[in-house]
Amino acid sequence: GSITGTTSICANSTGISYSIAAVTGATSYTWAAPAGSTITSGQGTTNILVNFGASSGNISVTATNSCGTSAASSLAITFTASPTTANAGPDQNLTCNATSTTLAGNAPGVGTGLWTLISGTATITTPSSPTSTLTSISGNIVLRWAISNSPCIASFDEITIFPNTCTTDDAFTVLKLHMDGTSFSDASANAYPVTANGNAQISTAQEKFCENGLFDGTGDYLRVGSASDWKFLHGAEDPSGFKWTYDEWISITAIGGRAVLIATNYNTAPGLELTIETNASIRVEISAQAFGGSPVMSYNSAASVYPNDLLWHHVAVTYDQSLGSNNMNWYIDGVLVGTATKTANTPNTGDPAHPLSIGEEGGQAWTFNGKRDELRISKGSARWTGNYFTPPASPYCD
Repeated sequence: GSITGTTSICANSTGISYSIAAVTGATSYTWAAPAGSTITSGQGTTNILVNFGASSGNISVTATNSCGTSAASSLAITFTASPTTANAGPDQNLTCNATSTTLAGNAPGVGTGLWTLISGTATITTPSSPTSTLTSISGNIVLRWAISNSPCIASFDEITIFPNTCTTDDAFTVLKLHMDGTSFSDASANAYPVTANGNAQISTAQEKFCENGLFDGTGDYLRVGSASDWKFLHGAEDPSGFKWTYDEWISITAIGGRAVLIATNYNTAPGLELTIETNASIRVEISAQAFGGSPVMSYNSAASVYPNDLLWHHVAVTYDQSLGSNNMNWYIDGVLVGTATKTANTPNTGDPAHPLSIGEEGGQAWTFNGKRDELRISKGSARWTGNYFTPPASPYCD
């Protein structure tokens, strides 16, 4: 009789059943399978289970009784290679209100691929392409990349796409400049007015995240809020226990005489200044009077602490007046590179000389030449206190 069972098999399939109708007078049956395959059960009966290897061949059977053995009945088996293992690529975190992206699935070596949308709203431009574009993204997206080669079981992998990814922020933030859009603006709850001076502008050239602030080092700077808004930076609101954090991404084109990060002081008025000096040292001064007059904090590091390599670096300074020592910490790319202890001087309780300056110091010639992104000032919190932290990998949330 004829053997009943599947003839097109995926390589290395297991538990595949074959049978033959009982032969009158037969007392046993002898089955054979292709090379590399194993009959796991049923030998001697009319029904067997086979674990296949990867070599094509025949399933055959003979019937036996006391009179002899019948001619063999055969069934040709052909094998199909298993599909390439699917890899949908890494999950994606989109920023800058992006509504499209390019997928990064692997190209099938065996079989054909297909993207399908599991959840969310989006349009897959070319579903069969591993590097299809994805457009009209709305909300979190889950996609499946499947590679099939029938009759084998398809291989699949899934990714999640998170639009408008941002780093969690909190109520300690009193200034937040994304450096995006058509003009400089404060995205914190304070919404301080920001005035651009010189040729300070928003640019998309070599941005860190979405866009960036571009300062050419010749009279380019920002002024933010009014002088009284920033007196907490030098202790005027809380002389004994004031805390704050400044952090930002910067890429310095040229330091010149001094690269000014932020400053509020001028001449004999109190205030704060954070700068990177011409020898790539870093400097902090919290003054009862500017330019060395009775500083609450005065720190200047060794040369070449800042990696002046034209690349983007995350800089952060924390200050906590309540501590007995190590009040100030300076971090570059999440690594503590400088610390200093306050002097015995009491902070001046007057307003600083002028509103917060970003990229300019007290009307002096020193400015900032380079690019800046995601500037944040936090009041009442020294956000980082250890030797290391992980810098934000996306813009701060609003």
